[in-house]
Amino acid sequence: MSKTLDKMWPGIFLLSLLLVGASAKGYGGYGGIKRPPGQSHSGENSGQSQNGYFPQNLQQNRLREVFNWKQLDFNYPSQRAREEAIRSGAFLPNLTSVPIGVTGTRNRVFFTVPRWNNGVPVTLAYVNYPSQSSSPILNPYPNWEMNREGNCDGITSVYRVKVDECDRLWVLDTGLVNSLVDPKRICPPQVLTFDLKTDRVINRYRIPDSVLKSDSLPVTIEVEYPRGTCGKPTDAILYIADVTAYSLIVANLATGRAWSVKDKTVYPSPEAGTYDIAGESFELMDGILGLALGPKNDPGGRKLYFSAMSSFQQRWVQTSLLRNETAASNSPRAFQTGAQPRPGQSAGPAMDNNGVLFFGLVTTETLVCWNTRNPFESRYIGKLAQDRNTLQFLATVTIDQSQRLWTLSNRLQKFLLGTMNPNEVNVRVFMADSTSELVKGTVCDGGSQSSRPGNHGGQLVFRP
Repeated sequence: MSKTLDKMWPGIFLLSLLLVGASAKGYGGYGGIKRPPGQSHSGENSGQSQNGYFPQNLQQNRLREVFNWKQLDFNYPSQRAREEAIRSGAFLPNLTSVPIGVTGTRNRVFFTVPRWNNGVPVTLAYVNYPSQSSSPILNPYPNWEMNREGNCDGITSVYRVKVDECDRLWVLDTGLVNSLVDPKRICPPQVLTFDLKTDRVINRYRIPDSVLKSDSLPVTIEVEYPRGTCGKPTDAILYIADVTAYSLIVANLATGRAWSVKDKTVYPSPEAGTYDIAGESFELMDGILGLALGPKNDPGGRKLYFSAMSSFQQRWVQTSLLRNETAASNSPRAFQTGAQPRPGQSAGPAMDNNGVLFFGLVTTETLVCWNTRNPFESRYIGKLAQDRNTLQFLATVTIDQSQRLWTLSNRLQKFLLGTMNPNEVNVRVFMADSTSELVKGTVCDGGSQSSRPGNHGGQLVFRP
């Protein structure tokens, strides 16, 4: 079976997708990931585990499934309001709303739901954590009016957000709707900053037209305070990944200026343009998407770690260079590349306070880590979890102020190709209480003898 999907603008990727083939593959077992009490999934053999990847009892103590949904629902003010939204087409419940981003903060977990199609009523939502339900209804953040489509003073369509050390939520809004059907930029791209103590907007930054193209899709944001303290929101420097314009945007909020960095390292690689996930294949050429700031106390200077979606390379550059508008565009040798390629394509990564980078490998349904004190080589990449059913398409990994890790799988390949089954669990959120505990005894554990290559306590690392 084959078909061509032309100009789908699919959110995390904007370029055309080509379905080059699909075939059924039998995958048995799990990676030992713990599910909420009483939860089971149709078609899964929960009695099996993938022995050799992770000892089951160890895995259950470190990474657990905290939420799952067959499809999303939203907390309308009343049942009548929900029914009216369905009648008007403002809400189409049948697998229209699929989240891309997740991030936790204190007692809430935030989700981003891009407006790929008609019928997505909320683009930024949250649930309380812990929750009495493993599939809670999502609440609009901060309210319904801010999520109203067409309200350019609100939030139009979001892919990822960032919670910083100052208890602020940074929301990167593309201004784009109906990406899969009839893409329209109905509002200017912007960055909204919320004070999470009051849930009020404390800063708004419109991304200048000078750093955007007509097909720009800003999807990922990182926030740095070069002075080292929180101060005001306008003390921040923003790093924004424009996945389709192949550009890293740097914005200085103190001056309002922004510049576009177009080093060759932000482009995709042809050899990474084919994706094969759970028996379904497509091709795309997406540029820079993954961003993660390194630790502040890096003796070599703080770095921004980045990668193109359609690439096998991990790259980084010092943020001091990016903050210099002239040097950022005239210092090609400052952009560094790992010694060996990644063992697969990856979407949204996260960095903890110890300098460990966490990311998902979308074509092997795997969560992995790399301690940035080591060279980027296969022997230093640790496998933390693998599950060919529940970890299908790890779209985003984030780490909150308490150093808890959050990751979201959403079967995005099925959503894009129209093969998602509404009777199966399609979206899952996993959490680890501590990144230090998650990597303990692995090749990523900087304080353990097991972090040395060849002494990794029974856990596999990737080999070329």
